[in-house]
Amino acid sequence: MKEEISLKIENEEIVFADLTNRVQLEVVIVCKSGNIFLYDLEKHQNQFLTKLPFNSIPNLLEDFNPMKVLENLSPTELAQLLENQPSEPETIETNKEKNKDFVNSLSLNAKLHSFDNYVCIVQKNGTSGVVLNLENPNYRKILTRGDYQVEHCQFPIAFYEKRNQTFLIHGTDWNRLDITCLETDDLLTQRFVDYDSNSNYFDYFHSSLLISPDSKYFTSNGWVWHPYDVITVYPIENFLQKYELSHLQFDFEDVDGYNWDRPLCWFDNKTLGIGYNKKEANDGKGDFMSEIIFVDILEKKIVNRINFEGFALSQYGATEGDLFFDTENKHFLGLNNKSGLLISDIDGNELFRDSALTSHKYSQQHKLFYQIDTQKKVIEFVKNLI
Repeated sequence: MKEEISLKIENEEIVFADLTNRVQLEVVIVCKSGNIFLYDLEKHQNQFLTKLPFNSIPNLLEDFNPMKVLENLSPTELAQLLENQPSEPETIETNKEKNKDFVNSLSLNAKLHSFDNYVCIVQKNGTSGVVLNLENPNYRKILTRGDYQVEHCQFPIAFYEKRNQTFLIHGTDWNRLDITCLETDDLLTQRFVDYDSNSNYFDYFHSSLLISPDSKYFTSNGWVWHPYDVITVYPIENFLQKYELSHLQFDFEDVDGYNWDRPLCWFDNKTLGIGYNKKEANDGKGDFMSEIIFVDILEKKIVNRINFEGFALSQYGATEGDLFFDTENKHFLGLNNKSGLLISDIDGNELFRDSALTSHKYSQQHKLFYQIDTQKKVIEFVKNLI
């Protein structure tokens, strides 16, 4: 069943919008002006929250440095760039649609993280973010992280709750995470990090984070130099004492190296479900079924694996997309921008497939699929699929 609701924000150009995880259906909207609104989808009312403290759409002339971009390209990337140059000069008119798509892609660099009354808006592959409290209009916490390799790493963000307080795990540098109590603004992980003395130093690029259902562990879906993707796991209580050096690391299979932020979900409090395809170990060659590999984080070993064709594959044969586990119905949901949606039971038996849902997101809180068209200012819901 599909339902479409208009986002009535007058005299504003929407560049980013996403659902919160609160019980009521509501959308946080970021406009090109920098204004942030909360839109109640049931009452069809909007509430101004604050002004974005960093650019939602960077000025292309001021922020774009072509020489810096070229310096950061590898020899292979530079060769590909030269090969793809147009044979004839292209005018602004002939590039109108391309320029439009490019500006739209910049808006996708924003990402929303939501936890109860708190929302965090970050530049997904940038250095800035902000935390807001939807019940306290005066609350605003600015986040920043170092700029080393940020274009290759998602801004690490995760929330958890303990003793009626909300804590934020957030990236402050490429190899450093910190934990802050949002009610008191106390930083719980103040420390000195130094390469030369090897003090609290961890040679690892953090990326997307995922909290275990019991809020005792979290994963970082990052990488180390080659590059080589490595999933690390941290017991939160240990992290508060030993920081990154408290990590648990495991090699679940041979990987292609370039697939950090791979499909990942928690199956239970100590078991991860990880998207994988054996093409990764075979230079992208061969014909293999994709899988979900179950890894016991305490035993550091594979305890099960099932076939699951709910992923897209990269040029290296690595799995791509989002993976969710519905604990109530015992279903796995795979969602990607190539083959859409696949839902299976815990044994991998296919229950439902919809190849049209290539642009949709999934809300675990509301158990529905949705997509937001910022130009048309509408949100479309897809519900009750199985």
